[in-house]
Order: sequence, then structure tokens, then C-alpha cells
Amino acid sequence: MKGFLINEVIEKIESVNAKDWENYIREDIKIKGFFNPITETEYKGLNKLTLLIDFIFNKRKSYKYATFKQISENELKLKKGSKGITIEYFNRSIKNINTQKTIQKDEFLALTDSEKQNYTITKFLKSYKVFNFDDIENYKDEENFSEIENFSSEEENIFLNNLIEKNQIDCEYYDNSVACYSPSNHKIYMPFKEYFKNNDAFLATYFHEIIHWTKKDIKRDFENLKNNKYALEELVAEMGSMLLMFEINNYNEFKNSLCYLKGWLKNSDDKVNQLTKAFSNSKKAVNFLINKESSI
Repeated sequence: MKGFLINEVIEKIESVNAKDWENYIREDIKIKGFFNPITETEYKGLNKLTLLIDFIFNKRKSYKYATFKQISENELKLKKGSKGITIEYFNRSIKNINTQKTIQKDEFLALTDSEKQNYTITKFLKSYKVFNFDDIENYKDEENFSEIENFSSEEENIFLNNLIEKNQIDCEYYDNSVACYSPSNHKIYMPFKEYFKNNDAFLATYFHEIIHWTKKDIKRDFENLKNNKYALEELVAEMGSMLLMFEINNYNEFKNSLCYLKGWLKNSDDKVNQLTKAFSNSKKAVNFLINKESSI
């Protein structure tokens, strides 16, 4: 992950005080997710976080973002002075060891196991600028692009329960106001659900503790760090919680998560490195939980 993208995130996190978030979060916004209407694909992970920050700070109405090239090729026109948002994604080059010829992913997957041995896979990071469709002069929203639907509360809780059951997470509800993960017995302790102000707060807190729970199984170890190892683990847990909330298109606890990240970043002498490590480890934890990892 390139430092400048993390820098953009940090800049936004640090630009306001926690008490000022109500100036940015409007009660009337209903965020459904961010997607590219040209390719009809959804933005994921840190890209979703970056676009969400842009959406909030610039009081956007559209959830749609696309590159300048994509916009131009579809005979759309950006308003003068429009500013793009940096996104990043991993691409891969699949190359034959002998001929040096590259092939596409679907071609590689169609090969036999023995044939695959003749290829090398190289992953690399690419970055692009994307623009919000609010900044397009000649775009009408009635065009037939599918919106991303919100999950119902029932569906959100089903996602949580499936995550717990699938990973055999040991959790106990107890009469206390503090949620925690106990490393000594590899167990999560959660306050009764009725103690939370709403289902969003319940889910975000549960996801935070579940990310802590993954530390043992994926052998996440920050003991070699001299400073900020506890802060780093907290950043991992909160960013992981955000990513899991993104999985169910729930953004209602986003402002609280950003304030939480800011609190744990304030004493760091290297915020870029700290947040980069946190995101990388939180993504590994989420991948472990929902089995998104694949060989290619």
C-alpha cells in the first residue's frame, strides 16, 4: 500500500475534532455503498473507506465514482476544478516461464495443475484517481445502474451469527458494560445486547472483539515492537470492525470508528507506518474470518 493513500486518510481523520463530527454526518444520509456505474463493480476495503471520507467531507449525494478515462469514454463531462480521489488495487501478471507470454486469470484457472507449474504469478499495486458523479455536468441519475442495497437488521445479525458459528468463536454474554476478549481462555465477553444503544453499536463492538479473537489463530504478534504495540492491536481491531461493517453495507458507526482511530493514533511517531500495518493486519483478519483468501 502506498504511503500517500494512507496520508490522505490520516489527513482527513486529523482535520476535525471528535466533537465536530456532527457537522459532517447528516442524519438524513442513507449510505448504500460506493460503486463504479461504468464497470458495475463495488469499491472494497481501504478504497471504500477513502470514498466514504470524501462522501462525508464534501457532502456528496452520489455513491458513484469512476476514472476520468471511463467518464470521458462514455461522453460525460467533468465540471471544471473537480478533484479526484486516489484508490488502489492489486493486479496480477501471469507469465509463462519459458515463453514469457502473459495470460488472463480465467485462462490460468482453466489450465491443469501440471500446466500451471509453467507460470509465475506476480502481484503489483496500481493507483488511480476516481471522480464522484456529483461533479459530472451532463449526467442524469435516472440512468439504469443498479444501487447497492442495505442489509436489514435481521440479515446483519444472520451475518454475525454465521461468522461466529463458522469460526467456532467462543462468546459469553454477561452483566457488564464492557466488551472484551480474553487471550487466556480465547473467549469473547459481551454485555447483553439490550445494553447497547442500537443494533449498529452492538455489531460494531462485537466485530471489534472478534478481530481481537483472530490474533491467536493467525498468529498476529506485535511483541517485537518497542512502542505502540497495544495501540497497533487496537487499530487493527477497529479497522477490522469497519471492514466487517462494510461487508453488510452498514456505515452508521463510521464516525465513532474514525474518532477511535484518531485517539489511538495521536501518540504515534509514525502514523503512516502504524495505519498501514493496522490495515494490512485487519484485512488478513477479515479474510481469515470470511475465507476470502484464494490461491490467485
